Amino acid sequence: FGGASALIGAALASLSIGPVSEKNTKNEDSQLVANLEGALRELRAAERGADETRAELDELLEARAEWAEKRTSELEQLEELTGEMLELRQRAGRLESAENGVAEARSQLAALKLEADTRVAALAEELEVVRAEAAMSLQAEKTRYAKLEAVQASQATRLNAKLQKAEARSTAERRAGEAAALDAREIEAELRGEIETARARELELEE
Repeated sequence: FGGASALIGAALASLSIGPVSEKNTKNEDSQLVANLEGALRELRAAERGADETRAELDELLEARAEWAEKRTSELEQLEELTGEMLELRQRAGRLESAENGVAEARSQLAALKLEADTRVAALAEELEVVRAEAAMSLQAEKTRYAKLEAVQASQATRLNAKLQKAEARSTAERRAGEAAALDAREIEAELRGEIETARARELELEE
């Protein structure tokens, strides 16, 4: 724009001298026209340069807007990723805590299982001892009961023999008693007969 402005200023200065007089020569007119044409060319070139500059500026502004939009989108994505990363970290922390809890629970479970196995083994040993003692006690009871049964059987045999003897003796005594009673009745009858006979004789003698 500087060269065009200078040419235009020179042309205007030459025009402002005054009305065209006869003194203006053809060369001066040609020079003026040349200056104006040069200024016009430079002005058009400057306009084209300005248009190109504006186009480049528009392209730059559009590119900047696209870059800003892309950058904004990238920042939003980055924020989302950051949020997701934070959430993932929190979930990882919770998962790690849960895994630690599971590991601790497994450790406690293993300890409890070991304690239970030890207790079961001890109870199994105690049960075997109790079973052995019970078997021995049962065998002893069986032996004692067998002895008692043998003693009771022997006593029953002896008592049965005694009972049979007593029954035989009682029968004999009963029979002897019956015979004695019969003899006593016979003797009583004889005595009564003799008494009656004696009384009759006494009566006869008294008469």
